[in-house]
Amino acid sequence: MRKQRDETMAKVQAEYITGTATLRELAKKYGVTFQRVRLASYDQGWVAQRTAYRQQVRDGAIELSLKRDRVDFQIILDSSMRVARLIDEITKDEDAMRRYVGVETEKSGGEMSSRMVERTFKRVDMSQLKMLAETQKINTDGLLKLLGVPTQAERASQQIAADRLALDRDKFEADQAKDTDSEITIRMEIPEGFDA
Repeated sequence: MRKQRDETMAKVQAEYITGTATLRELAKKYGVTFQRVRLASYDQGWVAQRTAYRQQVRDGAIELSLKRDRVDFQIILDSSMRVARLIDEITKDEDAMRRYVGVETEKSGGEMSSRMVERTFKRVDMSQLKMLAETQKINTDGLLKLLGVPTQAERASQQIAADRLALDRDKFEADQAKDTDSEITIRMEIPEGFDA
């Protein structure tokens, strides 16, 4: 009997410390008197344990959030440094955006030979500009995420969800209006040969 009571009180204690229920609610739930639960709580310091547990959970959540933020900041920093390097390369070399590297093959004496060739054309190489644009998009998305601002795709998704909710609400209101406007008609027929 005592072992069962101790096990029950251990459950009450664990649920009180890690949960949100009051002592009175737990006493009722486990079929123990409130006085016994209150006395055990006082003797064993459940309130302090509950406060410490909640603080530990809060600290863990904050630490997890900070780790995620550090990773996001590192992505933005790396991306920004890449943009700076690319811009530096482009501004130092006037022909950087017009230079192409290719492979040139030639056949001489029955043998094929290949070599890397660098040529400068009047046309601009857009790949570096595209890389800059992609890197800048990473930076922008990262900053928006850190600031809690939804991206364009997230805003579109939220708008679709809001529109669906509005349609559901309108449909519900229309159904409610139909239900209140309709009448129920009961028709009873008396079979032949039935005498009342």
